[in-house]
Amino acid sequence: MAGIARTRKDLFAQISRRLEANTALLERRSGEPSDRQLLKVFWIEVNQTRPPKAPSGWKETDRRFFVRVKQGSLPVWLDASDDRIWRAFSFGSKKRVDLTLKRSFFSRRGFDRVWLAEPFMEKLRRDRGYQDRGFRLFFQDALAVAKNPSERPRFSAKFWLGEEIPAQQERFLNQARETFSKSSIRMGRESHRPDSRVSGLLIEVYAAGSMTVTASEDPEEVLGLASEIGQSYRKDLTEMETRRLRSPRPVELNFGMPIDLERFQNLVEAGQGQARLWMQRYDVEDGLHRYTGVDLHTNEFLNLDVGSDYAYLVTQRHGCMNVAPRLMTISAERISGKTSLFYEGVPLFA
Repeated sequence: MAGIARTRKDLFAQISRRLEANTALLERRSGEPSDRQLLKVFWIEVNQTRPPKAPSGWKETDRRFFVRVKQGSLPVWLDASDDRIWRAFSFGSKKRVDLTLKRSFFSRRGFDRVWLAEPFMEKLRRDRGYQDRGFRLFFQDALAVAKNPSERPRFSAKFWLGEEIPAQQERFLNQARETFSKSSIRMGRESHRPDSRVSGLLIEVYAAGSMTVTASEDPEEVLGLASEIGQSYRKDLTEMETRRLRSPRPVELNFGMPIDLERFQNLVEAGQGQARLWMQRYDVEDGLHRYTGVDLHTNEFLNLDVGSDYAYLVTQRHGCMNVAPRLMTISAERISGKTSLFYEGVPLFA
């Protein structure tokens, strides 16, 4: 493993050098560095009931710090210092790294993605004072109400915004923001250097729990942000579980668009896909479809009541609540409509 960072200190030093090189590259020419030069950060939620260990293929080179090296691919580093939220770093292809993490973690019991719902990402941008630099729309129409598959809506787009938006496009962009759920949000800030021609920070945060860094003149800001996002998510998740333990109530999801209830049944009864639910419908009453089953992330029991544009989720009193932001994020993608999450009337992950 010569030349590969073996400690957090070495990794953070390597990240600093690469980010500085990317920023210099952007200064010299138009365009962006290739995907294999950009820093990717992934967050992993770890079940606390039976804390799992890193699987085979990951070599521990520092305390709770792991490296995975596969021939033909750039290394992936895993920081497992936090008991609940682990962080993976890499300069490899985003798709390849995501596939590596899926095989190592997301397909196994005890691990789940960190699901950064749109309100969570928007709050991150507002709280940090970052500029809105674009967003991506994507949905798979799996729950749209159209019966004929060929007639179901299919839409994907990405909008990368500069510091100024032409007036003739602003109305269209505002309509897109209000109408569709976002699968990622791009944000950034101006450079602190008056002679700089590029952004001082430009990142893209994905709802499926990852971040890509295009430009940064302050590597410590990026590393701090990676830690802050994980800590903020952990805080929201822990608060939700504490309130659930103290005052058991259903978690309420509100869908921005009606869903096809029969298609939803096919989705959860199959026990496949990112929803990671294996459920059976046991009753239908006044348009309310009632399910019971397990969360495949933890094998914990849960109940779910689903209507045309809302749902009520009930988990075990001591159960992991990561299923709530997962359902919130995935349902928004499936119908491309805004989805909200509430507990006792208070919005969560927002």
